[in-house]
Parts: sequence; structure tokens; C-alpha cells
Amino acid sequence: MLTVYSSDLNHVIASIDNTVITIWKKETTTMGVLALQRAIVKVNATSQMKVAAFSLIARDAPQPSKENRAAIEKIIKACEPILLSCTYVFEAEGFQASIVRNVVSIMIMRSKPKFAYTVTKSIAEGVQWTVEQLRVRGQPHSGGDQAKLLMSTINDLRSAPVGKLGAK
Repeated sequence: MLTVYSSDLNHVIASIDNTVITIWKKETTTMGVLALQRAIVKVNATSQMKVAAFSLIARDAPQPSKENRAAIEKIIKACEPILLSCTYVFEAEGFQASIVRNVVSIMIMRSKPKFAYTVTKSIAEGVQWTVEQLRVRGQPHSGGDQAKLLMSTINDLRSAPVGKLGAK
């Protein structure tokens, strides 16, 4: 079941089973980062399972500010015991895109996480990797083709107009 936790012009944060999906549509904001942490904690408490976090960064989204990068690093550290894996997808191509993916990789590595993570440029690759992490760790989604369900949910969230998603 899809649950939307936060939605505004900059982000959408939702979950399906024990996977928290974040779509960073524009700027990474402090409000969005805090909403992400609340969603991870709530999904863990509700599902009683570790959480797979999947973040999609829009092609034209700017790099997070230094303060928000630090806040994300703090969340990674604070939520480490309840995180199963983290997937970051930035679909853009070219030099600037590789810089953003490197910044995200460095941000994660500096946190020294004990969970699996990946940074990729393909939603399909990120979805397959996330589903594999869930399968390997014995925490599959409820019923159906997990990859297809996750992919369609991400596409629905990405294309939904702001205000059409009801946040809890």
C-alpha cells in the first residue's frame, strides 16, 4: 500500500511496504530532509522491518546546500540501525551529473554506513538493485513483481502534480 508522508514543490516522500521513496524534484530543503527521516522511522516502526531508502534526484535539481548535505549525513548515521539499503539515482548525463553523483557518493562514504548503498544514473538499475537487496536480506515486498511495482510507483510519484498527493 502506498503512503505519502510529505509532498511539496521540491519533493515527494512516500513508502510502499518497507521501502521509502523520495523524489527530489527541485531543491533539497531542510523540511524535506527532516520529513525523510520521519518517514524512515515511521516505516520501520510500522513494518517492524529494516527500511530500503530509494531517492531519485531530478535532472535539473541543484546540488544540496552544504547544510543540507550535512543534515543528510546525520540522517544516514541516525537511521543506520534501521536502514537495509540506500539507492540514489540521478538520471542526468554529462560532467555536471557525474559531479553530483560523486558528491552523493562522498556524502554517503563519509557517514561510513554499515548498510548496502549504490549511486546510479538509471532508475531501472536502481530499482533492480533495491529489489535484490530486499530479496537477499529476506525482506521482499508483499506480492507481485517487486521491480514492476516499485518502478510504477516511482513513475506515478514523479509525474503526479503537486497537491494531488495526500500526505499523512
